[in-house]
Amino acid sequence: MMDAIFGRRNPRIASISLEFLLLLDDELVFVVFLHFSINSEYASAAVLNNETDKFALVEFKSQMTEDLQGILASWNGSIHFCLWTGVTCGRNIPAPIGNHTFLQELYLSFNNLEGEVPDSISQLRHLRLIGWSVNSLSGVFPPSLYSLSLLQHIALSYNNFVGNLRPDLGLAFPNLLTLYLGFNYFFVSIPASLSNASYL
Repeated sequence: MMDAIFGRRNPRIASISLEFLLLLDDELVFVVFLHFSINSEYASAAVLNNETDKFALVEFKSQMTEDLQGILASWNGSIHFCLWTGVTCGRNIPAPIGNHTFLQELYLSFNNLEGEVPDSISQLRHLRLIGWSVNSLSGVFPPSLYSLSLLQHIALSYNNFVGNLRPDLGLAFPNLLTLYLGFNYFFVSIPASLSNASYL
């Protein structure tokens, strides 16, 4: 169960990266069902490369019932998927993620993401689960998370986070059930306030 929650690889499941933005009908839409899963025998052979993202986009296209402006016409095998109309490939979590204010679960594990977590994450007030393990995220424990008091599950293992954990960590997340911070570069002291997270 925890494997599914925090994005540890099931060999039959591939996930879409957060980097894709798609313009449809003049609106900016994330093609990120934020860990949109694809059950595919072939996808399992390429879980750590761009093929998983391509398959996710193709699956997204197959779910579209109309494409009146022909935006998805270029979404075929004739060119690399990063060149498809409306698709931008990158390795950072884009700041517009904060626009998805009713998002409850954000799975980004195993996506080769780099850099610091954007402050706009703090706008996702309904988040209950963050699964960002096995990336190259850096900086201190993301300050933007401290305003997300509904968080129940946090998985930040296997990244490049550094520094101390704030003393009020347990007070910030009173509903916390699971906390995975291993294999980072945090200093060892565990905040005493975690005793306030009575479900942990």
